[in-house]
Amino acid sequence: MKFEEHGFLPVLLGGDISNYSIARSFYEAYRVKSIVAGKHPIYPTTDTALIQGYYNEDIENSSVFIRMMAEIDRQYPGSKKIILGTNDNYVRLAIENREYLSSNFLIPYIGQELYNRLVVKEEFYKLCAEYGLDYPRTIIFACRKGAKTDIDLPFPFPVFVKPSDTVLYSKYVFPGKKKGYLLTDRQELQKVLTAVCASGYPGTLIIQEYIPGDDTAMRVLTCYSDRNGKVKGVALGHVLLQDHAPMLVGNYTAILSENNKALCERFIPFLEALQVVGITHFDIKYDARDGKYKVLELNIRQGRNNYYTTGSGLNLAACLVRDYIEKQDLPLTFADKPCVCAIVPRCLVKKYIRDPELLARIKQARWIRPLLMPGDLNFSRLKKHFFNDLKQIVNYRKYYHPAKS
Repeated sequence: MKFEEHGFLPVLLGGDISNYSIARSFYEAYRVKSIVAGKHPIYPTTDTALIQGYYNEDIENSSVFIRMMAEIDRQYPGSKKIILGTNDNYVRLAIENREYLSSNFLIPYIGQELYNRLVVKEEFYKLCAEYGLDYPRTIIFACRKGAKTDIDLPFPFPVFVKPSDTVLYSKYVFPGKKKGYLLTDRQELQKVLTAVCASGYPGTLIIQEYIPGDDTAMRVLTCYSDRNGKVKGVALGHVLLQDHAPMLVGNYTAILSENNKALCERFIPFLEALQVVGITHFDIKYDARDGKYKVLELNIRQGRNNYYTTGSGLNLAACLVRDYIEKQDLPLTFADKPCVCAIVPRCLVKKYIRDPELLARIKQARWIRPLLMPGDLNFSRLKKHFFNDLKQIVNYRKYYHPAKS
């Protein structure tokens, strides 16, 4: 199969689980292979027949990125290239350099100003308040060296602390750095605030009341909005497990698809009012104290464990092709096929899920390992997958403590 036979070419920025999953979705829908452009070759987008890699460790430098895209365009001149980023850094890179790429590149993302309003959490919560989306009680802490870090909070401990701007935060390194921090008392909070301020991070931190509940209180809502800003696809996932390693906190490792149309419909007016396009996903947590679903953040991209959407009946790759390449008017689809999409071995789900109702739903659902695509298996890939599963087992033993959630 030649890359350009279908007249389009997926160009996926970054090489992690997210992009293997979306490459699999493209291949299953169209038998088309994908390009991965990243810093260096990594599993799971190596040892696969679905992907050809282009690598430069300086890809996040705009001039290097533009040259790499120009080279890909020269090698595949007869195809439209659909660019998708695997993380916020790559999405922002594509948005900021949109005007410097040839007309052969399709960048299904909103403009830079709206992007910053949605992904910088301080601004996002203002929009949630404006449009009536529930979110946890929150205060904003402005970081600067020497800032007063012994602060009073309007809500009790525990609290969760996270950067408002994850792209900016990723540029600073300091001892004990994590993606987010669950803190149980005033002393822990002061220690984290002091460390972040001392690092030189000039942004703000979000300090939120912690909503009680383990991983299974989480939901992930993935939407596809067409090029006119109308929501055309919705897939809801009930999180079973998420990663608890320091720099991976919040990445969902096992998701059970869920059919809750009423919950999904609450978020459609928000996206359509703001004229969002492309793929988005909301992180949501159910608060048993008041029975409300509270949004934690919005990502303008597919999630790391995004194959649950394809498994439940919403192939995001097909949405993009039908919308941007074929110029179709898509119907509104609510994904409703039961599946479990897991990037961890089944034994971990069996070990940590204790809710009888959830266990019954898991038993009835199709079990999917998104990194093990039939027809794309070889010894090297299987070996890496096996050792990745072992690493996951070790990490859960080390970091996951359900009783403390």
